[in-house]
Amino acid sequence: MGFFLVKVPLHFTTKLRKNIEITKIFMKIRQVKLNTTDRLLVGIIGIALVCDLIFPKIAIAKEPIVVAEEPEKICVTVPREIYCGNIDSFELPSLTLSKDVPLRTFWVYVTAYSSTPDQTDDTPFITANGSHVRDGIVATNILKFKTRIKFPDEYGDKWFTVEDRMNSRYNNKNRMDIWMETREQAIQFGARWLEAEVY
Repeated sequence: MGFFLVKVPLHFTTKLRKNIEITKIFMKIRQVKLNTTDRLLVGIIGIALVCDLIFPKIAIAKEPIVVAEEPEKICVTVPREIYCGNIDSFELPSLTLSKDVPLRTFWVYVTAYSSTPDQTDDTPFITANGSHVRDGIVATNILKFKTRIKFPDEYGDKWFTVEDRMNSRYNNKNRMDIWMETREQAIQFGARWLEAEVY
């Protein structure tokens, strides 16, 4: 019978030593004799801890949280504005929500396409939404159908509507395609980064 020398990394031996020490501690704990009442108490505490981990409790406030220390004043937030006034005589200002306030603005890579079979499917004059192509249609995979868009840097106040989809390879890509009447117009437009306002 021979002995083999094996080179063991240092971090392995320290982990092994720690495991041996922990095992010794548990062995000493096991040697402690517990009476029936103590065992029952330890079991109940253990079950309670396990239940608390598995089924966490939701905290519910019994009293409302006071945001401001001025109880007679009320504040109402409306997009981009805050209105405050006396709680007894407070009236909301007459608000006319304008559709001309963009929900969000972002930069997008914009290209152009026309109704030619090599740029569309077998129905080049029907959009993915089922409408006929016309000026102001945008194809994109990142917005819902009927979403209204403006490209103010390029087209000023002209409205575009999402009614078509791009190829599936552009899913989750920051791309849009503007419909043009002719292939020449689409080629002339090229590809550019534009700021898009979504309404």
